[in-house]
Amino acid sequence: MNENSIKCFSYQRYSSTAQADGTSIARQSSIAQRVAKENGLEYVEIFDRGVSAYKGKNSVDGKLGEFIGDVRNNRIPNNCWLIVENLDRLTRQNPYKAFALISDLIELGVTIVTGNDNKKYSRDTVGDDLGDLFTMILEFTRGHNESKVKSLRTYGHATEI
Repeated sequence: MNENSIKCFSYQRYSSTAQADGTSIARQSSIAQRVAKENGLEYVEIFDRGVSAYKGKNSVDGKLGEFIGDVRNNRIPNNCWLIVENLDRLTRQNPYKAFALISDLIELGVTIVTGNDNKKYSRDTVGDDLGDLFTMILEFTRGHNESKVKSLRTYGHATEI
């Protein structure tokens, strides 16, 4: 790839170190590599291993937070793509906070691509399709509720012991 090619950052995350032995990273990487190849993009990987997205730690203290800071401070060109398996890889915070995070990335100029359905979210697409906004909100709600249930089970069980 030449220095003028658009970079595609594959953001890969899992919450628990117990997931390290599973297929999570291989699956996420495979999806992102396919998207990069199909679109002729330079491929770069970003990993947050054992970092939760439920309380937003990944977007503040994790590699995702570093990525956002690098785009904001022009260390990464803002015309880059950020590829994730699905939106809940980026955040599992409540839908309001999740929407703010995605909106911030899009306003910075980042194109977000979800590899599970090849959906592109960018300045050019999100405002033109109300369905995209509904899809995002539904995904945020699903991811947040799933993590909330897991958190309640985990902490609820711990307090019973």
